[in-house]
Amino acid sequence: MSLRCVRTSALLLVVLALSGCGHSAAGFPASPVRLVTDDELSTDVMVSLGFRPVGAVGLTASSWAPALAPYLSSAENLGARTGGSANLDAIAGARPDAIVAPMSLKRAGWGAQLSAEAPTLYYPSRGPRSSWQAVLRALAGPLGLTGRANAVIAGLALRAAAIRAQVEGKTVALLQIVAPQSFSTVDDYDPAAVVFEQDLALRNVHLRPQQYGNGCAARPSPPRACSTNELFAGVLTVVPPVDAALLETGSVGSPAVAAFEATSYYRGLGAVRAGHVAAAPTYEDVGPLGVAYLYSAVERAFGLDELHGTVAGRKVDLTFDPSSRRLCWAGLPVRGAVFSAGAVRESLPSAVGCAAVPSRAAPASGRLGGAVLTVGAPPTIGGSVKR
Repeated sequence: MSLRCVRTSALLLVVLALSGCGHSAAGFPASPVRLVTDDELSTDVMVSLGFRPVGAVGLTASSWAPALAPYLSSAENLGARTGGSANLDAIAGARPDAIVAPMSLKRAGWGAQLSAEAPTLYYPSRGPRSSWQAVLRALAGPLGLTGRANAVIAGLALRAAAIRAQVEGKTVALLQIVAPQSFSTVDDYDPAAVVFEQDLALRNVHLRPQQYGNGCAARPSPPRACSTNELFAGVLTVVPPVDAALLETGSVGSPAVAAFEATSYYRGLGAVRAGHVAAAPTYEDVGPLGVAYLYSAVERAFGLDELHGTVAGRKVDLTFDPSSRRLCWAGLPVRGAVFSAGAVRESLPSAVGCAAVPSRAAPASGRLGGAVLTVGAPPTIGGSVKR
């Protein structure tokens, strides 16, 4: 199944709804032992809330979405969702005591069979530009995990603020390779585009109207997530200037990826010449784990280093651009803190802000308010396991 085929349902507004075969809200276990998740978003949200599914839908029948893979080493891959199927045989084989699934499966007639296997949580599709934060909160509330959800949101908000200060207003192209010399891209309502637009204040590249096709547009009316037709790589020569490219490779094999990357059209993009590219199988998983993964991809594409630490009991997140020597931060106490790296000492006077750092400073080995900074994204989600 093409990754583009699931774009319109990839980001959902989660609403708790249990029905069928006598199961009620009280029948859904507070701490399921054999939880099965029947799409990638339900997997992402449940892992972010501390659960570990014993079975989950994969990106393909043999691989997980990259944001979820580290948390699913012991889970059974139920196979990719195709043709609206509920993967019922695989779910039954996992012997679930609880199931989380999209409402689209119930509408397609799978509800009775799913709820016969175990109490099932369903959630309906959301409207364009609904936030991933609403997704997480809506499911966490009925499960009694609002506090955990708020902590996940707060941690990602810190990251977003520190990244946004470096990239705001720049343009990103989300390109999916579909053949050795062709690609597609997305409109502004694509779930991944919504995240980098809303959270990081980036701009999604807009192509010419005739390049979308199928009733799609850069901003279709009424709003809906859609992608362009398959486009010849030569179209890249008339793509408006982009500052970074996020390359999706999961729809094709590595020879096709290598061939596409070798075309003069792709290599001629300004973002590619500048090395501002991050590649991954997909960026369309946009639960909290997928959002964190997308943030990291944006940092890779723009060459940013991320650092984090704790100052006066507060979590702090920073980004550093080695090319401009610009340090941006979020989460400091109101009066700020002192950044030190070797002989360099710089006052960071506000809770959120940016400053130029002298070239002799080495932020990767720096301290902030006396606390040692750690390089890389903070481990804010998916850490503990609820059983």
